Amino acid sequence: MKIKNILKDLIKNLDYHLETLNDTDRDYYHYDRSEFLKFNYGLDEPNTYDIDIESLSTHIIQMKLFGHIIYTEDDEIDIRKNKIIKEKK
Repeated sequence: MKIKNILKDLIKNLDYHLETLNDTDRDYYHYDRSEFLKFNYGLDEPNTYDIDIESLSTHIIQMKLFGHIIYTEDDEIDIRKNKIIKEKK
């Protein structure tokens, strides 16, 4: 698999998210994607590639909306809430 193809698919997926972002509540993206996957998908999931592209898109949107990727502990509290990523200029 070529990185160019992965990036192409990622951009296509991100375009969809960006088109609907203004109509979507921020809370839709405020979750720990890795925890979500652990509980909702098994090791035999046939659509791993599509799920991974969606995960990358979700992480990028989280960086845009919240300044960081959401990771939670057992109590679902964002463990990186005070560690905001600042975009390099």
